[in-house]
Amino acid sequence: MSNNEENLTIHLAITSSPTTPRTPLTIPKSSSSPTSPSKLRELASAQTNIPLDKLKLIFKGRLIVNKNDGNVVQDFGLEDGCVVHCVGKPVAVTSTATAATTTTTTTKRRRRRMKRVHRRRKKSPSNVEKLVTVPMSAVNA
Repeated sequence: MSNNEENLTIHLAITSSPTTPRTPLTIPKSSSSPTSPSKLRELASAQTNIPLDKLKLIFKGRLIVNKNDGNVVQDFGLEDGCVVHCVGKPVAVTSTATAATTTTTTTKRRRRRMKRVHRRRKKSPSNVEKLVTVPMSAVNA
């Protein structure tokens, strides 16, 4: 038996970014070493950079639920070259230090801007309502 007959290549389509090319994923086809739905989810998560807790897999309109038993190839009828849709947003690979610095800088800028706006509001006479007293004799006249 050749390697192609034992394995199955599926294509993962990330629905949150439709312009991203489909990612091929090879899984075993045989029932002697079945791929469980949870194993398929782990492999798909690693290939697409979508966190496992945010990932949903859909094939032919059916949600592939996270369970440890069963054979996803037989249960869902996966075929060679089929497309499994991955719902979830991929995590960008960035440096943690860079992300923390950016957040801190943005927060500082926002605070400075709010202080300036608050100072302007205090100084502006247009924000203060003036109380005008009118004698009653002027009203009745």
